[in-house]
Amino acid sequence: MGYFADALPIHLFLAKTQNLVDTISKTDFQSDQLAVLAASGVDVILGSGYFSSSPQLSFAIDNRNLRSRSYLLATGSIPSIPQIPGLEQAEYLTLSSLGQSQFDQSIKTWTILGATPNAIAFAQYLSSLKQRVIILTKNAHILPQEDHEIAHLLKAQLEAMGIQVITQVKIQEVKTVNSKKRIILEKQVIESDEILLTSEASPQTNSLNLNEVNVKFDQTRIFTNSQLQTNNPQIYACGSLLGGYNISEIAEYEAGVAVNNALFSTKINLNYSLIPYGFSLYPNFARIGLTEIQARQKSDTNIQIFKIYFNKSHNQTQLLDTITGICKLIINSKQEILGVHILENQAAELITLFALAIQQNIKLDQLVKINSPSPIFSEILQQLN
Repeated sequence: MGYFADALPIHLFLAKTQNLVDTISKTDFQSDQLAVLAASGVDVILGSGYFSSSPQLSFAIDNRNLRSRSYLLATGSIPSIPQIPGLEQAEYLTLSSLGQSQFDQSIKTWTILGATPNAIAFAQYLSSLKQRVIILTKNAHILPQEDHEIAHLLKAQLEAMGIQVITQVKIQEVKTVNSKKRIILEKQVIESDEILLTSEASPQTNSLNLNEVNVKFDQTRIFTNSQLQTNNPQIYACGSLLGGYNISEIAEYEAGVAVNNALFSTKINLNYSLIPYGFSLYPNFARIGLTEIQARQKSDTNIQIFKIYFNKSHNQTQLLDTITGICKLIINSKQEILGVHILENQAAELITLFALAIQQNIKLDQLVKINSPSPIFSEILQQLN
């Protein structure tokens, strides 16, 4: 089963992902799940606390010092606001604030700061409303954690939709001039009706006193090893504290690894290469395993790259009315599948099939012999054979 972050349609993306998630986390979880935990014999303490190293490692909360063999940090993350001169004065929107207010249809020009998956999804939604959208990112690619070729093709799709994407930007200042918001870059000035901030998140650790207990972290994440131990071997961390995408199923997987390693002597190492995930974009994106760059760094030099392109010259894609996409496979010399990256409207279905093959150690020369009822998966297998 793949792990997919909700992005579109907009009424689900804003209302469900923002308002409902916040409401559930504050009400249902506290009233129902905490009661279940308490009934199971788990002590539940609500409040703010902090770590102390003297006289021994403990966690102070509610006038109590809690001591344990191990601790697990799962405090989540908070939006990181970039320090841009004039940004606060000019004011801006976030996906959270959009979800809590009436969507202003009068805004015709948007500048989106950041190229996160949700930012891209929202840009595509705005474009469908015939609004002008500009995406600014400090990175060299959109979705910098993904395969660069996939990111390049997605960028081309955005531009074909009329969305302007500017990479490697350095914003000098933001001003408000005649009710317009003017964003001053190094070599150009961008003017728009509204600014949407979709910046990276920062770990929510301010009150925990982590420096005293030797837990290393920066503005984007807490550092852990492959067993999710921090620099302090008694303290583990999981979820959005680790940086990267905020996908609940991946956080759940990390929590399972962290809890096992914190409680039991038999340790488990993280293996993200077995976990599929994706994003509801247009076209949809899904991935499992290594990128081409990662594979060349970690594997033997004899890796093979297979690329299957989808376009409207193929009968099945004509019937399904999909736009141009790609399936990129990375294979080693033993015919083992190291990574699969798909940009296509049926990416979720396809990545689940490849994930099953990887998890069952089915090699490529065995996979191509499978007869699939899925027209598009059959097409991929035929071209790979």
